Amino acid sequence: MDNSDTLDTIEIKPVVNRYGLTLSLLGGVSALLSLVVIFLLTSIPKLPFYVMLGGSVFTLLLGLLKQLEPKVSLRLCPNYLQFYHRHGQWTLAWQDIQRIDIPTLGLEDNYQPLSYVGIRLTSQHRLLSNISLRLASRILLEQRPVLMQAIKNECADGTCPSELLFEGDQFTDDQGTHYTGLLAMLGQRMQRLREMLGYDIYLPENSLDRPAEEFIVLLRKYHSQVQQLDA
Repeated sequence: MDNSDTLDTIEIKPVVNRYGLTLSLLGGVSALLSLVVIFLLTSIPKLPFYVMLGGSVFTLLLGLLKQLEPKVSLRLCPNYLQFYHRHGQWTLAWQDIQRIDIPTLGLEDNYQPLSYVGIRLTSQHRLLSNISLRLASRILLEQRPVLMQAIKNECADGTCPSELLFEGDQFTDDQGTHYTGLLAMLGQRMQRLREMLGYDIYLPENSLDRPAEEFIVLLRKYHSQVQQLDA
C-alpha cells in the first residue's frame, strides 16, 4: 500500500555534521597563524607552534571529513526506512522491522545501554539481497566494537571460543538464499549480534539529530502510523 499521501517524509540530519564547516575554518585559521609565527617570528621558541600546527591540521582534516558525510543520515518515508552512509545506503520496508530499542549489556538489574539504536528484523533477506559490498564492508568494520562489547559481556570469565571473533565466508539466510564473501560475513555478524544483544542492525547515536531515546519514540510512532494505515 502506498502511504505517501498520508504521511510526511522525515529527514534526520546528524548533529555532528553541522560542525564540519566550523572545524574546517578553525583548523585552517589556526594552521595559518602557526605558519606565520614559525616562519616570520624567528626570535621566539618554535616547538609550541609546531604542536599547534599539528593540532590545527588535524582539526582541518576532521572538519573536511565531516563535510564529506551525507547531509541526511536517515529518511523516514511512508513505505520504507532508508539509511545513508558515505559508502552507500540500505533500505528497509517497514514490515521488515520487528522491534526498535536501545541495546543493553549486563545481567539482571545491572544494565549498561550502548550508544546505538538497535533494529531487529523480521527477515535478514531484504537487507542482505540489496546492500552493496562496499557498505557491507564498512558495517562489518564500524560495528566491530559492538561485537567485542557483546563478546566481553557474554564471556565474563575470559573463556570465549575464538570462533566468536571471526565470520566465515558462507551463509544461508532465513529464506534459503546462500551468500559468500562479505555478504556471508555480514549475515553471520547480524545473526551473532541478534543472539547476543537482540538486534540485527545498529544505528550509531552520532548519526542521529537527537538523543537515542527521543529518536526511538519518533521511529516507533512513525512505524505504528504506517501499520495503522496498512491495516
